[in-house]
Amino acid sequence: MRPPIPPEYEEYIAKHGLGELDCWIPSQDSCLAIVFWSMAEIVESNDGMQIDTFAPGYVAFAGDGGDELYVFDESGAVFLMPMIGMDADSAEPIAGSFTELKTHFREISA
Repeated sequence: MRPPIPPEYEEYIAKHGLGELDCWIPSQDSCLAIVFWSMAEIVESNDGMQIDTFAPGYVAFAGDGGDELYVFDESGAVFLMPMIGMDADSAEPIAGSFTELKTHFREISA
């Protein structure tokens, strides 16, 4: 069964809208883009990627514009997961919650 989207994510999107930011990934010592998905896009994208088959227990809520997904697990912790070779073992923890992840957001500099 697919985990629920934490209310903090829905509240953030309601307040700030969809868009793209840079997100500092400490384990990679670099920034990746984070492109937020609407609730409808979350359902559509997860169904299309068959995340329930390839990485059960996770739900993707954003991408990096390339080959990485941002996913939640049952506890609301945030992980990076590759789109190609997606499986639960490939999930890299990056934040204990969406609230913690927000502390890593950076405005995109032009």
